[in-house]
Amino acid sequence: MPATVVIVHDDSTLSAQTKAALEQKGFDVAVFTDPMAALPALEHAQSADLLITRVNFGPGKPHGVSLALMARTRRPEIKVLFVTRPENSKHIEGLGKLLPAPATVGDVIDAAERLLSSGRAAPLLMARPEVRAEQPAAPAPSFCQRTTKLLRLATQATERTQRTLQTTRELRSARGAPLSWCARSMPL
Repeated sequence: MPATVVIVHDDSTLSAQTKAALEQKGFDVAVFTDPMAALPALEHAQSADLLITRVNFGPGKPHGVSLALMARTRRPEIKVLFVTRPENSKHIEGLGKLLPAPATVGDVIDAAERLLSSGRAAPLLMARPEVRAEQPAAPAPSFCQRTTKLLRLATQATERTQRTLQTTRELRSARGAPLSWCARSMPL
C-alpha cells in the first residue's frame, strides 16, 4: 500500500510540483493551500503517513504548528516535515523535521522519502506548564466584586464630569465668556 502524503502549503507552485514528483514515485498525495481545509481531510482519511507544511500561513489562518499538533493528536503515527525558515525551528521542536526554506522540489522529495523510511514518528513532546504547589493561585474576583468596582469607577468619572461642568458654568457666568473658551482653558 503506498504511503499517503498531505501537503498543506500556500506556495502553489511548490505544492503542485512536489505532488507530481511524489505521485511519480507511487505515493498518494493530497494538496491544500489552507490549513482549515486540510483538517477534515486529515481527520477522515483512511491513512495519512506524512504531513508537509510550513509554520506561518499569514494573518487569520492557523499556523502549521497548530495544524501539526491537531494532526498528531488524531494520528500519532503521522510524520511532519516543515518547509520553513530556520528561525522557526524553536516552534517545531519535538513535533517534526525542519527543511530550511527556500527549498527545491528535489529537497522536499528527498526529505519526505527519508522521513517515510525512518520508521515510526517521534513521540509528541509538549511543554508542560510548571506547577508550584507553594503558591496557590489567587481566586478570581466574583461577578459582584467586578461589578462593584466598575460601578465605583463609573461613579467617580461621573462626579469628575459634573464638577468640571459646574466649574465651567461658574466661569462662564462670571466672565460672560463663551462656553468653548472655558472648556479649552480647563485642565482635565
